[in-house]
Amino acid sequence: KQSMPSLKQIAAAALAAIALSPIALIAQEKSTAAPTAHYKLTYRLLEVGADGKIANSRTYVTLIGTGQGENEPAKIRAGDRFPIPINKSGGGTEIQYQDVGIDIDTLHPQIQDRELSLHVTAASSSVGKPIPVGIPNVPVFRETRWESNVVVALDKPTLIFSSENVTDTGKLELELTATEIH
Repeated sequence: KQSMPSLKQIAAAALAAIALSPIALIAQEKSTAAPTAHYKLTYRLLEVGADGKIANSRTYVTLIGTGQGENEPAKIRAGDRFPIPINKSGGGTEIQYQDVGIDIDTLHPQIQDRELSLHVTAASSSVGKPIPVGIPNVPVFRETRWESNVVVALDKPTLIFSSENVTDTGKLELELTATEIH
């Protein structure tokens, strides 16, 4: 003959279920969360001449992680501060500075089927050749900016941005190679 559970037994079972349910939920979340993985991102900025040949190449490397808790952007900043003399009223000269170089920001990396998708913002600036007409001794700055979501296959250099130069027939390209760090 089976006996009916007592009110104390029912209350104890209910309390145990309530107390253990967060542990079960956390265990379930951990098992379904994507594992953290880290990637080395190698960016290569290419200056391509009018003849299609690479005239200059610079490489920038950073690391980024995917998975839960890995949502900080990877940022690259490299360059110089270019001095610009400014004539003040009264005959004095003041120096102002213009940053030139490269900025690359990488956000929201996600991996699926050996392809890494991420959001990339890149800006390249440099001092250009002075314009023959116009104000003498005033520098000309060249700037190129890109921003997009991109997808790259792991271990394969991929051209992610390209744009023609405004002042000549060359172009600027940004290539990305993503490699998993084991």
